[in-house]
Amino acid sequence: SRDIVLRQPHAPLQRARDVAALSAVTGAFRVLVTGGNGFIGSVVVRMLVDKGYHVRCLVREHSRTERIDGLPVEQVRGDVCDAASVRAAMQGCGSVVHLAGISRWEEIHSPRMERVVVGGTANVLDAARAAGGSRTVFVSSAVAVNGSRRPVVHTEASPSSLALDRYVYPRAKREAEARCQRARSWTGCCAASK
Repeated sequence: SRDIVLRQPHAPLQRARDVAALSAVTGAFRVLVTGGNGFIGSVVVRMLVDKGYHVRCLVREHSRTERIDGLPVEQVRGDVCDAASVRAAMQGCGSVVHLAGISRWEEIHSPRMERVVVGGTANVLDAARAAGGSRTVFVSSAVAVNGSRRPVVHTEASPSSLALDRYVYPRAKREAEARCQRARSWTGCCAASK
C-alpha cells in the first residue's frame, strides 16, 4: 500500500506510519476529522476510509452532513469552539486532521473568524496534547503564505505583502499556523495548504 505524504513547512517530507502495522497493534487506527462534512473535508474523509482508517467526524449540531452520510464514519456532535467537545471527540483517536473553519463568504470578515480559526485550532491542539500528543494535521490556506493581484509563486519563505490588519482570514490562518508550529514538538503537527 502507498504511504500518505504529509507536508510540513520548513521540514523534509514525512511519511505517515503504516496503517496495517498500527491496526495489528491497536485493533484499529482512529482519526478525528474536524470539518469532515465540508467540501475538502469530505474528500479527506473518503480517502481515509479507503485507506482503512476508522474515521470520527466532529460535526456541529445543525451541520449539513450529506457529503459523509452513508460512509462508515462515526459522527459526534460538537464544535471546535467548545474545548470540552473537542477533547471528548479526541478520546481514543491516534491522530486528528483539522479542517474546520468558516466557509460562508459573507462571514469571511466576521469577528467569529478568529474565534473559529485560531481558537478552534488551539482547542484541537490542546485536545491532541491531552490525548497523549496525538499526531495532528492542520489544513491551512495558501493565503496564509501570501497573496497578490498578479500571478506570483510564493513559498513559506516569501515575505508577506498582505495588509493583515485588513484581511481577517489570512491573519487568522497565519496565527493558527504559528500555534501549530509552537505545538510541533508534542503533536508532530504539520500544516497543509489547500
